[in-house]
Amino acid sequence: MNNIKLESFSKMNRRHWGEQLSKYPLSIIENFSSEDFDWEIRCPDSLRFHKIDNHLIISKYILLQTAHFLPYVPDDHKCRRLHGHNFGLWISIEVPDFHNETSETINCLELAGQEIQKKLDHCVLNEIPGLSNPTSENIALWIYEKLKLKPLKIFNILCIETQNSAACYHGNDLWSCWKSFDFESVWRPLKDRISGHSFKLTAGVQGEIVKPFGWVLDFSEIKSQIKPLIDQIDHQDLSSILKGRGNSSEGLLEWLSEKSLSQNGYDFCLQHLPTSGTYRTVSEHQLSGAIPYLDWRV
Repeated sequence: MNNIKLESFSKMNRRHWGEQLSKYPLSIIENFSSEDFDWEIRCPDSLRFHKIDNHLIISKYILLQTAHFLPYVPDDHKCRRLHGHNFGLWISIEVPDFHNETSETINCLELAGQEIQKKLDHCVLNEIPGLSNPTSENIALWIYEKLKLKPLKIFNILCIETQNSAACYHGNDLWSCWKSFDFESVWRPLKDRISGHSFKLTAGVQGEIVKPFGWVLDFSEIKSQIKPLIDQIDHQDLSSILKGRGNSSEGLLEWLSEKSLSQNGYDFCLQHLPTSGTYRTVSEHQLSGAIPYLDWRV
């Protein structure tokens, strides 16, 4: 911990302090807990500790290899057919502080996760009582309802359907869903300098469930609305596109927001694709409510 320069973290809007060998590195977590910036610590057994907007969060990852179909989509929609996913679940709970008793909370969280995995893994989700329409949003709600009976304060349930598509239930009839897109571009931060990057843009929407479909917004609809914007900036010199906005992540987010005004009120998260073991974000806009606080790609 003595080697960490906290002032360097405060210049970034979310800090990721590497992979830890300890399942519960209490000394590091306690030191970070008093800081006023947001952070994430990754530990063994798919555990993560976070501070986000003054909330102290513990998250547990669960993998489900399971099948489903969506009964309310049109007959020609591919999701009407039985198919499968490697569903990734992040179960996040809120704690008042991090201390020695937190280990008991972690044990309770892990046992609850094992129960969920036992019920939902390697099955047809539609056959599970309460999951006749197992969209990602409804899966998250189903898990939330089961876990709120436990002595845990559920923060949210995040259901990752594919590598680039996910949905989250926040409680109080509020969901979010989002889809990510990769693109490769360059810009010129200075007249005599050019920088090339691999980017990941995540477009998120918050709202209530649309019946009978059981989603906030169809992932394919997000794609149809955002992919044309990605096509305009992929393999391009962004300097010629961002005229007057500055060659920066903030300028690109401003351009995207303007171009998508007629759509569904998207929040955007823009990342330079991370190197191994690193999680970097580049704009305050990434803390917007429609996009979760954690880097959900495992």
